[in-house]
Amino acid sequence: MTVWLTSDTHFGHPLLAALRGFYNDTKNGRNARSMREAGISTPQIYDWAKRSHISMKEIADTEEHDRFIIDSINSCVSSGDTLFHLGDVSFRTGIEYTIECMSQLDVPVESRHLIIGNHDKCFRGNTKWSPSEFYPFYLQMFSTIDETLKIDSISKDGAKDGELILCHFPWRDTTVHDEHTRERLLPFYPDRSRYMSHGRQIPLLYGHTHADICDEFRDEMAIHVGLDAWGMKPVRLETVCSTLRLWLDDGNGNS
Repeated sequence: MTVWLTSDTHFGHPLLAALRGFYNDTKNGRNARSMREAGISTPQIYDWAKRSHISMKEIADTEEHDRFIIDSINSCVSSGDTLFHLGDVSFRTGIEYTIECMSQLDVPVESRHLIIGNHDKCFRGNTKWSPSEFYPFYLQMFSTIDETLKIDSISKDGAKDGELILCHFPWRDTTVHDEHTRERLLPFYPDRSRYMSHGRQIPLLYGHTHADICDEFRDEMAIHVGLDAWGMKPVRLETVCSTLRLWLDDGNGNS
C-alpha cells in the first residue's frame, strides 16, 4: 500500500481549468495558462477577460480538465492505496457533480481522507450555506473529514519518523493576508507555535496556494502537496518525507 497526497482538484471550476491550460479561445489567440506562466496575476487575467468580453465559463474546457485530473490521479493511486486530499475538491459546481467526479477514482471511499479546504461546502468558514448539511455528501466521497490532521512521517527504511501536520492552508504567519483572508480564512490557518516537538518545528503539508513549486515556504518546514506543484499529479508520502529530510540536511527547518 502506498500513501498519496494531493489537493485543489477544483472539479467544475472554469477559471482554474483555464489557468491550467484547458481553455478554448481561438478569437483572441491568447490563453490564460500562458499568461499565468508569464507572471500575470489572476486578477489581471480576470481584467483581460472582461475587457476582451470573454466568459471563462463559456470558453474554459472544465469537462476536459476534470477528466484529466481524474485520469492523472488514477494513473498513480491504485485501489489498494490511501489518498489524503487536502481540500478544494470542487468549486463553482453542485455537490452532485462533485460526487460524480470522485466516484470515478480507483481508490475506494474507505481509503480516502479529506482535509477541508475553503471551497469545500463543508468548510465552517462558508457563509452562503450551512456546512453541516453537506457532511453526509462528503462522507459519500471520503471516509474521514478533518480540518487538520497529524500523520506519521516515514524514514528511509519505512519506519515511523516523527509527525506531520496536514492542513489545506499554509502557516498563518507566512502568508500575505489580504482583506478577504483576514476576515474569513485566517482563523483556519495553522499557528506554527502550536506545532513544535522537542524544540523543532513539526513539518506542515498544505495546498491552497496553487504555487507551481513545492518549496515556497521551505524555510518554515512547510511543503506544498497540491497538484500544481507536482506536475498535476498526486505525490507519494515517501517523496514528501525524503524532500523534508533534504531540507533538514541543508540546514533549514531549525527555527
